Amino acid sequence: MTWTLTDQMLIDTDALFNTDEFGEAAVYTPPDGGASTPVTVVTAPLEEDADVRRDARRLAMTAFVPMAELTPAYRGTLTIGAEVWTIAAAPSPYGDDWRLDLEQDPRLRLSQ
Repeated sequence: MTWTLTDQMLIDTDALFNTDEFGEAAVYTPPDGGASTPVTVVTAPLEEDADVRRDARRLAMTAFVPMAELTPAYRGTLTIGAEVWTIAAAPSPYGDDWRLDLEQDPRLRLSQ
């Protein structure tokens, strides 16, 4: 069997974003404040070209959530540990996952 570059990249991505190995427990809350859903996320630094407004008070990162667990919405939130992150752009498909560009206002920390 011959693998294309795209095939190999998807295999590599599946290994890199393996939520069983690298996942963190999180809780997703929809933007309308509906019922919260526990999810597993893999986080990474936000890419430089991401289209997210940032200022000196905000932090930013990217999270990947398995599509099988959730269909997230723009402006929903992810609580990871004691930190609340807001989905700052429309979620985009990334293999079998949703890619979420997140931002955080440090004033929203649940505890220090």
